[in-house]
Amino acid sequence: MGFKQEYFDEKIPGEFICSHCHDVFLEPVALGCHHMLCAKCYKKRMKRKASVCPVCKKALCSSEEKIDTEWKEHYENLKINCPKGCERVLSLGNLNDHFANHCQLTFTLCINIGCARKVRRKDLAVHLKQCEFRVVQCEGCGFTTKYVNLRMHQIVQKCLQRTNLHMIVQNRRQMNARVKQHRLKLQEQSFQVELEERDLDRAKMWSAIARNDILKRATTPNPYKGKFSAELPDKEKVLSRLVHSAPTSPVIPSVRTSSSPTSTTKLCENCNKLFSECRNHGEACRWHKGVSVCVGYAINNSAVSYSVLHFFLYIRTLRPSSDVVLLPR
Repeated sequence: MGFKQEYFDEKIPGEFICSHCHDVFLEPVALGCHHMLCAKCYKKRMKRKASVCPVCKKALCSSEEKIDTEWKEHYENLKINCPKGCERVLSLGNLNDHFANHCQLTFTLCINIGCARKVRRKDLAVHLKQCEFRVVQCEGCGFTTKYVNLRMHQIVQKCLQRTNLHMIVQNRRQMNARVKQHRLKLQEQSFQVELEERDLDRAKMWSAIARNDILKRATTPNPYKGKFSAELPDKEKVLSRLVHSAPTSPVIPSVRTSSSPTSTTKLCENCNKLFSECRNHGEACRWHKGVSVCVGYAINNSAVSYSVLHFFLYIRTLRPSSDVVLLPR
């Protein structure tokens, strides 16, 4: 069986046509009668009882003589379209090499040892990724084996089960660490909010006390008369200075430890509560490790105490007379 004449764009001379299959020669074989047949056609005619040449009817036998060189060169230079359908035009002499190495529609054998499947060359790359005889590596222990034996290896060695258990333990540890860190951050933020609320409440209290004192003095008539009336502005200044010298908050202004890289918020080892070293005061837990009463607050409280003491000492030095009236408490 030779090449169909429809694979050729040009008309083929009769000297290249097989007299048995009437197609272009495929692996031509020279006969003893100087005629030629295809290799497959020659084998078919030799199986008959009366094997004769289809041209001269002589007894069929192969010739030991070689094919004419000029005829063979002319035959190999014939242009043919690829019979597999890859739409490539090439000479008959290069057709076998094209089938063996280049044609994408030619069936080829899988290169994996043990696989006897034939696939088209264009599908070979996809088959190699899915072939059951491909070489793979165990995910659990790194052992190299064929894919068909991988499942049995994992069942016997239990390497994948141990690896999965180790990954689960690691993931749980990481998750617990993240949760603990997040809880500490929330506690620190809530502690800072609580401190700010305390500052705001105390500032409101002191401002309300100051406003009430000013309104009370504005609505009360002047009780001073006589020679001590000139000393009234000085006493009012002392009282106003006493009221306004009170601290708006008994703690140092808030410091946001969440935004500051050097946070001073710590967890007490005795009472298990958060505290801030830079915002500590006398009402805080006295068992906090490393806590010292705020120096600024102590100075402010001592200044207020001394101011109150001097004011009342000054009042007591005054001698009451007929034209002197003391302020009511």
